[in-house]
Amino acid sequence: MQITNSSPATPRGEGATLTGREGPSGGAATSPAQLLDQLSLKDGDSRLARLLLQAGGTSQEGGRALLEISGQRLPVQADGRIPAGDLIRVLRAGNELRLMALPEPPARSTLSQALAQKLPFQQDLQSGFNRLLDTASQSNQPQMRQALAQLLAMLPSQANLQSGSSNAPLQSGQPGQASGGAEAVRQWLSASGVFSEARLATAAPGDTLPPDLKQALLNTARQLLGDGRQPASPADTAAQLRALQPSLSPHLLQSGQLQFPAAPPPDMTQVGGRVPLSVGETLRLLAGMLNRISVNQLHAQVLSSGGASQEAATPTQTLMMELPWLTAHGEARSAQLRIEQRQQEQEDEENASKQKQSQWRLALALDLDGLGPLYFDLTLAQGQLDTRIWAERPLALKLLQATTEDLAERLRKLDLTVPAIACHLGKPVMLKTQLSQRLIDERA
Repeated sequence: MQITNSSPATPRGEGATLTGREGPSGGAATSPAQLLDQLSLKDGDSRLARLLLQAGGTSQEGGRALLEISGQRLPVQADGRIPAGDLIRVLRAGNELRLMALPEPPARSTLSQALAQKLPFQQDLQSGFNRLLDTASQSNQPQMRQALAQLLAMLPSQANLQSGSSNAPLQSGQPGQASGGAEAVRQWLSASGVFSEARLATAAPGDTLPPDLKQALLNTARQLLGDGRQPASPADTAAQLRALQPSLSPHLLQSGQLQFPAAPPPDMTQVGGRVPLSVGETLRLLAGMLNRISVNQLHAQVLSSGGASQEAATPTQTLMMELPWLTAHGEARSAQLRIEQRQQEQEDEENASKQKQSQWRLALALDLDGLGPLYFDLTLAQGQLDTRIWAERPLALKLLQATTEDLAERLRKLDLTVPAIACHLGKPVMLKTQLSQRLIDERA
């Protein structure tokens, strides 16, 4: 049997061939027609197949191999121009199999594949930073303490966020320059790390950018991978982090679907009560935290490019970020924020036409001392802000209900129409991204 290349455009190699040698049991030779009939492959049918290399050859030099079709294996002789493990498409033409070109994958498959590679290795930022706080305070290695101190200085404090004053990550001008609360939050979002690649791509040559959270994590890894005199190069850092087994947060692996936001579980152990990490453990932790930021970036891009969602209307733009800060007690906490923009058509009665109006939606989840997990869902359209809040604890719900009118009045001072704010006990139905099946299919 010979598999011939039926399309000059196929990337599998011009003239690539597979030649049948013996029967499935290794005994007497079986005719090509019998082999194809055993696979229930009729004339004109095409199937996906995978080339499995056996002993006696390599992917470069060829050798005895198996062609797996529909779960059944066909012994063949590969000529080496088809890489072992590759998926190919074959078409039966008479008693021959012809090699067909595989269709180009959809544009979003690259994003989905990158997302699938990082999904199993995420470390949530809240528990990650608490482990780093432990290590920074207890480690007896000066290089470790210095590197972690620089990283932890990136985190805003709860007091600074409440007052709107600037600190290291929120600084917009000279040191000590005060800024309003809205400006402090804007800089907090900007330094979250989700805009890291965009900032680098749009920076002018020679520009010095203040580090965001993703760059700060990478810089910390560079220092720990250095020889003590100078940090490792960016290329070496990236390669060594990829070779590590990143630490992960088990609660991020409990669902086959992507769900964001969802309040992270609180750490059960106080900061300072755990054994400090070694350099290797710290690097694996940093790798998991970097994966977490990358998953949020890729998840947002998949949705913005038309990824499937439970919602009827796909957002035209989505941003997802995890925002860490330090509480007054020196513990790390994180808020999960999802911002979506949609375009809605509105009837224009005067011009008898339809105009597109932007609708913004913000979902926020966080865990506050004494209140427990809180969830906010805000929708802004044509100057009207609809707000819903959920609290998991009855005491927190009572506090919210007592303060919602004051919150609504403050929002109205921003020239917004604010209906009554709805407060609920429990948690909302979280939005889930239906990516699981497509990710599995693309990696099959």
